[in-house]
Amino acid sequence: MEKNKIFLLAVLLFSAVHLNAQYTIPPPTGTECTRITLSQLKVFQNKLKELLTLATDDKRVYGDTGRYAAAAVNFYVHAKNAYDSISRFNTWMTTGGDGNPAVTTYSEAGHLMDEIRYINRDLTHANWWAQISAIYHKSRYASCGREKSLQLLAESLNILTYSSRCYIGPFREVPPCR
Repeated sequence: MEKNKIFLLAVLLFSAVHLNAQYTIPPPTGTECTRITLSQLKVFQNKLKELLTLATDDKRVYGDTGRYAAAAVNFYVHAKNAYDSISRFNTWMTTGGDGNPAVTTYSEAGHLMDEIRYINRDLTHANWWAQISAIYHKSRYASCGREKSLQLLAESLNILTYSSRCYIGPFREVPPCR
């Protein structure tokens, strides 16, 4: 199973290079904090909701009586966990942090990096279980969920990149990588 995860990560990184510009990671500009606003994170949340809808439908059809019902159930569990993580973070952004959801501070970016770590883990697992459900059940929901989870993983890597660069921004004593 560990080999499958490593293979998936390699495919994801390869794909991120060859997908359209939406999924490539640009060089640092110094304006990374402006790239992770609450409104942009809500777009990501809505895309996670689409994944959750696919997983819910897959679980509804195959979660009890499917040839490998656990695949549909686990696809759903991990899609829901990813969606719940970004939902909690977005709620916190409206009430926590600096109280200004239109601006992301370096400390908010640090918290987002932590959430993205969990979201990436759940998206990786959702992708795996969607693949298994697609294979065993010939499920269109799971097949679409597999693709959607890969796209979301690529987007989440961009969010992680911007969050990391935003977080380190105020620490001028950190030498640049040039």
